[in-house]
Amino acid sequence: MLLRRVATCLTVLLVILVAAFLPAHAGSASLPATVVRVVDGDTLVVQVEGRQETVRLIGVDTPETVHPTIGAQPGGPEASAFTKHLLPAGTRVTLELDVQQRDRYGRLLAYVYLPDGRMLNAELLRAGLAHLLTIPPNVRYVDLFVRLQREAREAGRGLWGEVAPAIAGGGGLIVSVDLAGEEVVLVNDGDGPVDLSGWVLVSVAGNQRFTFPAGTVLEPGARLVVRSGPSASPGPGVLIWTSANVWNNQGDPAELRDASGRLVARYP
Repeated sequence: MLLRRVATCLTVLLVILVAAFLPAHAGSASLPATVVRVVDGDTLVVQVEGRQETVRLIGVDTPETVHPTIGAQPGGPEASAFTKHLLPAGTRVTLELDVQQRDRYGRLLAYVYLPDGRMLNAELLRAGLAHLLTIPPNVRYVDLFVRLQREAREAGRGLWGEVAPAIAGGGGLIVSVDLAGEEVVLVNDGDGPVDLSGWVLVSVAGNQRFTFPAGTVLEPGARLVVRSGPSASPGPGVLIWTSANVWNNQGDPAELRDASGRLVARYP
């Protein structure tokens, strides 16, 4: 009998301890928060549940403004100003969480809602100030985001005023080229998958070419990175071009051509 009582007490104590150390928002899809400051277009600091949290917007990626090595990219200051205009310090917002709540840097991942109910993530895409960045399992609004990016691109808004239109149906667009970092990012903002088998990515300045291997398929909303250079490392959604440097840091347009040689996209 004594052992049973001890076991029961230990069980109750364990439940109390577990409950005490669970996050206050566990099991909750949304959190009220107050904006402390905006870091850049897709990152902000908020006060939530008595502590400060750095929040990274889900599903979107704005050009860099404060990166320690890349510096300010074209469109970055505009995206940052856009977010700062919508979210001055002290603004009350709602954070909607998805399946994965934090990234590898410990930042809270969220859809951020303005006081008037608009979603900041969606507004950045609508204005053409962000690129689609789909990272499973956080894909709750991927269909909406794909549509908003396509509409912004077709209208030539923001960043898309600098990028050549894709072939009919969209898909396979080059959204950024980091010359110094030897990295090219492609996103499929079309309605269906794009088979990149035999397509060619071209470094125009040096006329160097990378042919996508057979079976390379870019799903709607998906992101694909092509890396080169001595420090190029593989990973999910990453293809390695070569261990040699490819891109001319003084200026080097990138072209994407389909298997028949037709120009699909050019950046910038």
